[in-house]
Amino acid sequence: MHDPAVLWLVMKITAAHGHTKEVAKVLVCGTDLRHDAVLLGYVRAVVSKPPHHSGRTLFERAVKRGDCARASEILAACPHNAARAALLAGSETYSTPFSRMLNASDCDYSGPMALLLLDSGATVTTSSLSAAASTGRRAILEAQLAVLARGTDEARLRVLNGGSGTSVFTHIFDRGRRFKLSAAAIPLLLSAGADPLATTYDGEFDAFDACVFKSNSGGVLAALLDALSSDEVRHDRVNQSDGEGRTLLMRAFTSEHARLLLRAGADVYAVDDEGRDVFDHALREDEDGRWPDTVEVLLAALRNKTERRERATRANEEGLTLLMRADGGTHAQALLDAGADVWAVDADGHDALWHAQDLEHEYDSTAKCVPELVAALGRRHRAARERVNRADEDGVTPLMRARCARDARALLDAGADVEAVDDKEHNAFDHYEGWEYAGYDGNEHLKVLLSALPRDTAEQCNGIRELCRRFGLRAKEVLA
Repeated sequence: MHDPAVLWLVMKITAAHGHTKEVAKVLVCGTDLRHDAVLLGYVRAVVSKPPHHSGRTLFERAVKRGDCARASEILAACPHNAARAALLAGSETYSTPFSRMLNASDCDYSGPMALLLLDSGATVTTSSLSAAASTGRRAILEAQLAVLARGTDEARLRVLNGGSGTSVFTHIFDRGRRFKLSAAAIPLLLSAGADPLATTYDGEFDAFDACVFKSNSGGVLAALLDALSSDEVRHDRVNQSDGEGRTLLMRAFTSEHARLLLRAGADVYAVDDEGRDVFDHALREDEDGRWPDTVEVLLAALRNKTERRERATRANEEGLTLLMRADGGTHAQALLDAGADVWAVDADGHDALWHAQDLEHEYDSTAKCVPELVAALGRRHRAARERVNRADEDGVTPLMRARCARDARALLDAGADVEAVDDKEHNAFDHYEGWEYAGYDGNEHLKVLLSALPRDTAEQCNGIRELCRRFGLRAKEVLA
């Protein structure tokens, strides 16, 4: 005979979704609901397919909108532990209403609801722990750890250190850059038994690998390093390489990370399997976004000025020096201060100034290092004037390649010729007009070019007026 309480629960849940016919069919056919497995299967089969377009059950919808009263009412109507477990498990296979709520970025109400679900028996998972830790919800994190503490040590450590294929630390860092673990959460996780050296199921990376890659704060990396048991363990970990021979220092995303790793004993002279060192990695084009003073921190870690100068001037197999790959004024200035040669050229005859104006990166030219390089050439010196006017194979000069007022002003101050033309008889104004981002700076770049034109004769002034009409500027302001 059917358990009346169980049947009442099933009818209440299904009737709320318009499934009374299904309930009648079950009763008529005599489906046995006395066994938990059958009950769970039935509740999931019927309740997981409501008419609501989202596919969520009434309980899941109450959780999502933060309706604690409604969720409590539904939970209170569960006279059977298996039925309550089915509600808390939800209609999806790999996530529960609890973990989905914590992972939602727009759940400002998640605190009270999370505590309600935990008190009702919600399962604590690696995902739910990482969601609370990476979004700063300390009370929810502490409540989950308290639930784990009431269980067995084996179960607790399985959730914290990779029983589901990834540890809580690696899961946090794998959630995307908008999620950043706070340093305050680390002592809580460590005291509960989380291991920062626990790796993903494939053994590819642990918390340290993920931390330096995801650009978390230095406080997070410092807390992870402090959690290691000894200086020897720290030294071994920071110098451990991945499958490509890359150490943590080679992958350090910020200068703060680099400082912490060097302090822990990271080897600034290490090379990867392809022979690239930390400086090569700090300036790799496919690893953008590094902080501008990373190279300065690495140079300071070398033993003496001789080593700094040697590394700053050394070229790779393509003839490219670090200065040619510098991605900003701070990088360039640090290399110049260390003795980098601004006059050096690569195998194609291109110097650092040419590389700094690489048009593949034209949208971000303001972050380049043209003024620093021009200053290193020496203003108004004959050789410097020759270099800032040197044309490439198409007759294009550095001034024609300039992509911001700052760069154009530096080149003009060093003697660049604003009236020079390329092989197609195009001058700096023609190149400016053809640039996709022309005018993005309020025409400051254009005004700098116009101010460099001679205006000694009426004909020259008329030429400036014509250019002003061409670009929609007021000639009186330019000629004033």
